[in-house]
Amino acid sequence: EKDSVKSLDLSANQLENIDSISQNCCLTLHLECLEKLELHQNALTNFPEQLSKTLKCLTHLDLHSNRLPACPSYILDMCCITYLDVSRNDIGPSLDLDQNTRCPSLKHLNLSYNQLTVIPEFLGDVLEKLEELILE
Repeated sequence: EKDSVKSLDLSANQLENIDSISQNCCLTLHLECLEKLELHQNALTNFPEQLSKTLKCLTHLDLHSNRLPACPSYILDMCCITYLDVSRNDIGPSLDLDQNTRCPSLKHLNLSYNQLTVIPEFLGDVLEKLEELILE
């Protein structure tokens, strides 16, 4: 049985990108069972789409206090994600969501302290299980 990491905290490291994590096959093998990923307080401007496909068991993703210009829709396609914090980024003025996207697992979404002026009317349809939406 291979060793797998369940939780990874890379917060407060001034990271500008994490592409190397998703591009290193030896490393991604150990992250397939990752459940919690903390990337807050860095300088990230994106979250690699390939990484969202690799992290099949991820339930908790904290990206607050970075420089994300948008919340990538492919994060919402992650099958197990229940907690997503993208507060204190540069997301806005609108939340770009495909009306046909369905995120069956997300329960907690924090969008506070971004540049948002518009929230899609169909947000509840996209986020079917949402219990908490924070928009301070």
